[in-house]
Amino acid sequence: MNRTCLWALTLAALLVTHDAVAAGPRCSLRTVVGTYAGITHGNLWVGTADLRTLDPASVPSPELAPPLMPAAQLGIFTVGADGTVTAVVWSGLGSTWWPNLSFTGTMTVNPDCTGQLVYSPFGAPVSNIERLVILDHGWRIEGISQQIPLAPPLAFVSEYHRIGSPFPGGGNHCGQALARGSWVMTCTGFTPTETPNGPVSLSSAMLAAFRVNGTGELGGTAMHKVGPGFIDQTITGALTVNDDCTFDASLDMRPALPFVFAAKGLFYDWANRGAAMPMTATADTPGGPVEAPMPARVCRLERR
Repeated sequence: MNRTCLWALTLAALLVTHDAVAAGPRCSLRTVVGTYAGITHGNLWVGTADLRTLDPASVPSPELAPPLMPAAQLGIFTVGADGTVTAVVWSGLGSTWWPNLSFTGTMTVNPDCTGQLVYSPFGAPVSNIERLVILDHGWRIEGISQQIPLAPPLAFVSEYHRIGSPFPGGGNHCGQALARGSWVMTCTGFTPTETPNGPVSLSSAMLAAFRVNGTGELGGTAMHKVGPGFIDQTITGALTVNDDCTFDASLDMRPALPFVFAAKGLFYDWANRGAAMPMTATADTPGGPVEAPMPARVCRLERR
């Protein structure tokens, strides 16, 4: 082959490569078919709205300058070949929780890897609409709320991560052996605290490092920032993994903090990462243990 032919072939290859790069990522519904861990966090403008009824008539006037309330959601989203989405989630607004909430929806995908998710989690006549960006060939999806049928309005961002399974056969099947090993967990949010002037919620953050053994017992250390205070502490607890890659966990913060947290969580990304929502805190009182709901938050876990 002479030099002219080689030059022509090289130029053609470069042009094809340039066109492919310029076109950017290409997606379709096939890109997102599968099961995802859905993680949502944001804020709710609450005012005096009754979160038990989600009644639009309970929205206060803007002059009341209502506070913000944390919102969080965690669950399993399955996308079918036709774009139908089925979900089972645990949702929290402030300290009000809706466990095991099921709903269906529809996902659409554009060739440029943007898309939309439409669903009605509370059976509202107006649907939630999330705008989506699909990443890593469908391994991860990022979303933001566009329309919410909830008054007062809620603003949130969402992440969807493929669950996967490290066990032979793949799929989304998990088990207790999945939790064994060393983990790091980070949390931010609010912690209910008793003061001489009554209960308040202080801003808080936690960084914990712990190990889970083969039976699900966990132990480690944590650094906990609550309001103006900082605490170094040891932690104990338990973590039980379900077949669908969800898990139930307890985290004993005593004696540094007078709480035992109960959380619901979910592993994803081939069980190397996870998310959890502490839903209740049980405190020892002179009259016996008292359980109270936790303000909504999402904690992140990563295998060390």
